[in-house]
Amino acid sequence: YLNIWLRDSCHCELCYHSLTKQRLLDTFAIPIEVKPKRVSIIDNVDLKIIWDDDHVSLYTSNFLISNSFSLADSNPSAKISNEDRVLEKRIYWNKSKILNEFPEVDYNDIFSSSESKSHLAIDDWIMKTFIYGFCFVNNVPVNPVDTEKLILKFSFIRETHYGKFWDFTANLKINDTAYTNLEIPLHTDGTYFSESPGLQVFHLLKHINGSGGETNLVDGFHCADVLKKNHPVYFKFLSVFKIPFHSVGDENNFIQPDTFKSIFEVNSVNNSVTNPRSTTPDINHRNEVIQVRWNNSDRSLLNLNLNYSGDYLNHIKSQFGLSSNLEIIDLFYKAIYKWNEIIQDDSNNIRLQLQPTKVLFFDNWRVFHSRTKFDGERRLCGAYLNRDDFFSKVKLISINRKQLLKEL
Repeated sequence: YLNIWLRDSCHCELCYHSLTKQRLLDTFAIPIEVKPKRVSIIDNVDLKIIWDDDHVSLYTSNFLISNSFSLADSNPSAKISNEDRVLEKRIYWNKSKILNEFPEVDYNDIFSSSESKSHLAIDDWIMKTFIYGFCFVNNVPVNPVDTEKLILKFSFIRETHYGKFWDFTANLKINDTAYTNLEIPLHTDGTYFSESPGLQVFHLLKHINGSGGETNLVDGFHCADVLKKNHPVYFKFLSVFKIPFHSVGDENNFIQPDTFKSIFEVNSVNNSVTNPRSTTPDINHRNEVIQVRWNNSDRSLLNLNLNYSGDYLNHIKSQFGLSSNLEIIDLFYKAIYKWNEIIQDDSNNIRLQLQPTKVLFFDNWRVFHSRTKFDGERRLCGAYLNRDDFFSKVKLISINRKQLLKEL
């Protein structure tokens, strides 16, 4: 251990607030070359250090083992992983699998007068959404007021240029195909945001005097896994090559991400110094896809000369053994054609009609949705949800809070 790291990690009452769980210590008031004056072992287990400014720090053996740099250096796989800290893993699915394990809960259990029954139902609802990427809530009253109350039991609503809680028909109130009766192909929402909406909710309030409007759901993580196993070069390319997206149908908006984004974002914290993204604990397994960003309708023009630096393109060519920009474009189209073939495969699609008493919650970073063309009067309400709050609940359901706090 480095002395400065140990001193900075002191959790005594002077250095760490026991209620807010925040550091009180001014790290930069400590000399970077701080040294211990005395070191002793307490009860043959814990470490006590008196520093050269007479500050006293205590470290449990569990803390020291869990945060050992030498362990990580000598055996990187020994680092605590999601397998150790999350009780249930995500389950990837195709049509045959999910129809046998269909995730659903009951509205009346969520709003039960029994606090314990309600708590268990909400936990089940959240974990099914995490594990499978979606969950239906059955027996929901058919009015938007109750829908919004249900949503707020799950997570905070995320407001965008579409509003906060939506209640709309095919009236083109907003210049987006969602507000028409046209067919909408498989996609995830908000590819054009720097951070796509985390989850999404649909509640069909009515569909009368017409037909169509069938919903398709596809597990994007399962499909990415299929691509990775059968066409690893295509998978790797779509994980590293970044492309532009846009939303500009409304004259008052010109929305694009802060940077170009890859179709697959992979949890590669152990494998790439260029993408040190992780959470504590990892919601995602290492090398697992953590987001699929895909909407062919909102994909912008791919102009290598205008939008990409020479250094970036040379890096891509070097990674994939390419000799020209044309070969980059060729590989891109070959990869997305194969990708589209996989997500369109009937064995990966579940087709269903939304029902007025059923509300669909789904992970917008994972599960694709589409809608067939329809006629008649169709009214839908719903919202985007906050992802961080959702994952906070997943962690607290899966792991003891005290264990989580030990890692801060």
